[in-house]
Amino acid sequence: MDRVPLVVVVGASLAVPAVLLWPRFIEPWVPSGGEPGQASAAAADAPRLPLSAAASGADRSDNSAASGDAAGAATSRADASGVAANRVVASDAAASGVAASDAEGAAGAARMPGARCGEGMLFVDGNYCPAVAHRCAEFVGDRGAERESARFRHEDRRCKSFDNERFCEGRPARLRFCIDRFEYPNLERVAPAVMLSFEDAVRACAVEGKRLCSSEEWAFACEGAATLPYATGLVRDPTACNIDRPARGSTGIARGDHGDIAATVARLDQRLRSGSMVRCISPFGVADMTGNVAEWVVHRPGRKGAVPSDVALAGGDWERTGATCRSLDATHGRGHRAHVGGARCCATALGGGPARVLLPSGTRLERRRPVLPHGDAASAR
Repeated sequence: MDRVPLVVVVGASLAVPAVLLWPRFIEPWVPSGGEPGQASAAAADAPRLPLSAAASGADRSDNSAASGDAAGAATSRADASGVAANRVVASDAAASGVAASDAEGAAGAARMPGARCGEGMLFVDGNYCPAVAHRCAEFVGDRGAERESARFRHEDRRCKSFDNERFCEGRPARLRFCIDRFEYPNLERVAPAVMLSFEDAVRACAVEGKRLCSSEEWAFACEGAATLPYATGLVRDPTACNIDRPARGSTGIARGDHGDIAATVARLDQRLRSGSMVRCISPFGVADMTGNVAEWVVHRPGRKGAVPSDVALAGGDWERTGATCRSLDATHGRGHRAHVGGARCCATALGGGPARVLLPSGTRLERRRPVLPHGDAASAR
């Protein structure tokens, strides 16, 4: 049965909020346990998408040649950049068999020809730094002395451009996984679903034999091996990605004031169709990770961090949010729904080994290095 590109409104009432869901999982579904964000046993028999022959995502849609060309250019750039490698520098790296200059990015697929992803998914492979810092060179709306005012500190901390240097601390992990090219429902030139709670997103991915991405997976697919602050580079660019749009008024949806939710969402909606901003592509070829809709992710169990919850919304949205690759909003519970809240699915690659493996104790990536070669601060393109 073909997937009809429609979004429907379900259950508009004061007791149960209306949810903009994809029609194929409107039927009741009850999880049967498992870790948050993991496909449950109930999804084991769910139909899976055909497997593509190329782990690098060569099955990109023909519906938009421009989008496919942009993703291909991102892959070529990741291969060619000498800085796009998170190099292992710890003294015990050689004894552990970890290569001293382990080139990453899109080249990871070539090193693992057996790794396979489902149709419409991209293979991501590389070393992930758990704690990254970028220094903001200029903030949006930066006005010299006014920058230190209380109003500036609290109302606008969006970074206009970052310095071409990144700092990395902590024990790295090797990540190998598949991620949807587009936001759920992963269809090019179709607006992504919104008003999804965390549980809705878990269910949506499980029906397809997938799972929600971890916060680490999501960030790495966005930033690439170069550890970009934005999916497109060092500079915040609202002409490349759907960000920095003024809000169209307030909403009571998230506070439980449901009312006519369909009308409210329609009034506030500023989504763009997936892949329509052809320059909003990460180094791995993933579309719309900066802005458009915020995407639910799961935190790795036991992860120590500054966020107070094990679920979060990643990447910001079309409004004036941080929208960096490591932006996380962990202030909401699992039942939270918002007009800017959507999802994206991940999966463990077939033949690609575990999705996450900690590198040996004592192993570290280069602590300080340029983000982009030749000081190209404009972008990663």
